[in-house]
Amino acid sequence: MVELYHAARLLPWGLFGIMNGDFFRKWGNYVKDKVRAAADLLIGILLISSVIWGYHTDWSYAGEYCFLSGSAVGVLFLISFLSRAFLKKPLQDWLFFDGMIALLLILIATRGLGLAVEGAFIFIHLINPTIVFFYWAVFCDHRAIRKRVALPSAVVFPLFYILLSAILLRVNGACAFPANLILVGNSLPVILLIVAGLSLGIILIGFLLHSANRAVRKRIGKRE
Repeated sequence: MVELYHAARLLPWGLFGIMNGDFFRKWGNYVKDKVRAAADLLIGILLISSVIWGYHTDWSYAGEYCFLSGSAVGVLFLISFLSRAFLKKPLQDWLFFDGMIALLLILIATRGLGLAVEGAFIFIHLINPTIVFFYWAVFCDHRAIRKRVALPSAVVFPLFYILLSAILLRVNGACAFPANLILVGNSLPVILLIVAGLSLGIILIGFLLHSANRAVRKRIGKRE
């Protein structure tokens, strides 16, 4: 009876110690993982449905950067959901960084050129890039990502798009917007100069965002 009495007295303190130890961290990570899986699914569906809505009336424009980038990043989010939910293996954060940069370029170009968009293209040009940016800011931690991985990889998709458009131009004699602004009517030196300038610009944007993410995460880590 004495042992039971002492055990009963110590039980609340033991529970208090558990609650203040790893319990909250593990529970927080569990909830964050579930929320991120749900976000992956919803964003993936949003991106795919947006490009289908925007381009289903004329698939000849499917070679445009907006369609290809929206589709690719949408597939990335759906794969992430499946991998996280069923395989318990989350994808690397630098993949989402690359996807975010790919869509952010659309937002920057839309605002910079003052393009007027409506219907599905409000999502494709404005809403979707913003949502993916905030997803990256909330869930992705660049402290474990090296600059030599994050920065060059951010250029891969835009360069792939330009290369694909150049092949289509060679085969079909035409390519979609905005690659036609680069590839059509310009000499090879001018094209290479434009591509080099775009690549440097993307790397600069990537460097600033990568550095900002690391700085914010380090500050949050210190507070925790």
